Amino acid sequence: MARDRSAAETLARRYVWWQAAELSEPSKLLCQFLRMGTTEDYLTGIALWGEDAFREALRTSLPGAIDDRSWAFWHRYYGMEIPSPRRREF
Repeated sequence: MARDRSAAETLARRYVWWQAAELSEPSKLLCQFLRMGTTEDYLTGIALWGEDAFREALRTSLPGAIDDRSWAFWHRYYGMEIPSPRRREF
């Protein structure tokens, strides 16, 4: 368990370096993986949180959290219908 926490903290420092990551609610961190993660980090994330957590992070991501290309890729990868990407409104 300590090794898992250490791996999660290492990933959090890499992907959400500008703030303390909330590892009990990792959706922001998982969106960062979906947006710019390496294959190795993604697989580590799957081992730590499971694919369902990634699907949920994708489904509930905030507007602008995932770029258009990654949005389409991950929806296709998970066999999900590809909705229009969420947009920020100013």
